[in-house]
Amino acid sequence: VQAFFELAAAAGEQAGLSPVLARAMAADMTAVSASLVKAQTDQSVAEMVGEIGSPGSYTGWGLDLLRERGAMAALDAALDAVLARLKAG
Repeated sequence: VQAFFELAAAAGEQAGLSPVLARAMAADMTAVSASLVKAQTDQSVAEMVGEIGSPGSYTGWGLDLLRERGAMAALDAALDAVLARLKAG
């Protein structure tokens, strides 16, 4: 998650935000998403992603790009590897 903050904050700075504002923006995006995931238990996370990442939206475009470039598969593989290591003790 902190690696995402690093990338998002750097993008904000490149867009002209101050380092403090860019960092806050990255943290706020994640905090809002986490709050929604925790609060909306009547909906699966996949459904929530589908709504926020609807076709034609900026989020949808970004998610499509991440998928096309293999970022989501790489993240999934990393999570699987960490879970396997945790189970192995």
